[in-house]
Amino acid sequence: KLEAFTETQLRIKFLTARDAWLQCLIKEIPTTNSLVYISKLTELYRVNLFDIITQYRAVFAGDDTTTPSIRLYIQVEDVNMKESSILPSWIHYKIESYLKQLETHLNELIANDYNYYPIDAIIDPCFYFGLSMSRIGSDFRPLLLPIFINSFKQI
Repeated sequence: KLEAFTETQLRIKFLTARDAWLQCLIKEIPTTNSLVYISKLTELYRVNLFDIITQYRAVFAGDDTTTPSIRLYIQVEDVNMKESSILPSWIHYKIESYLKQLETHLNELIANDYNYYPIDAIIDPCFYFGLSMSRIGSDFRPLLLPIFINSFKQI
């Protein structure tokens, strides 16, 4: 007997598999230099989130909002999504994850090596990532401001 998945299950499995792949890429980034980490993390998220979303929309033709709202729990640590459609919930989770990692490593950078790097080397790629996400309706640039302001207050 062939086990068949519903479209909702397939959507969740697709995003879960792509998320696991993305997490493997992130784990490969060396953490010895916070600036390098932030730069590579930002680039990985920017390129790969956009690709995953494009792939998702190609595989699951049609508007994701047609999928019934569900309570989504992806099998990843510390995830508790609110009721919403699948793709927007996943995008929200990934952006939130990125912002937490950015904040952690930005604080480390400022605490340890800040004087060696120009501020724009940190800020520009992050805001470019936020701008690129605006093409899919997920502009998170306003969420970057408090992170940078709080981190730079430590100087």
